[in-house]
Amino acid sequence: MNQLLTTLGQSGDLAIYLLIDMAVAIALLGGIRFTMGFIDNVDTKDELSQKDNFAYGISMAGAVACHGYCTKWRNHW
Repeated sequence: MNQLLTTLGQSGDLAIYLLIDMAVAIALLGGIRFTMGFIDNVDTKDELSQKDNFAYGISMAGAVACHGYCTKWRNHW
């Protein structure tokens, strides 16, 4: 980690900010998964891993993409 910070020429604060950003992104992705399962009244783990439901995976990917697009362009509207 020290080599990365030396290479980037940044302080240790940058690494903390990046870790916080990654934690927030992972929490949002997990939240989308559980919210879709709650709204659809299905077990997302069963749909994706046991049944290998391709359509449900595509639907979830679309929801994640839409969330990312809306979050990125939120301030431009």
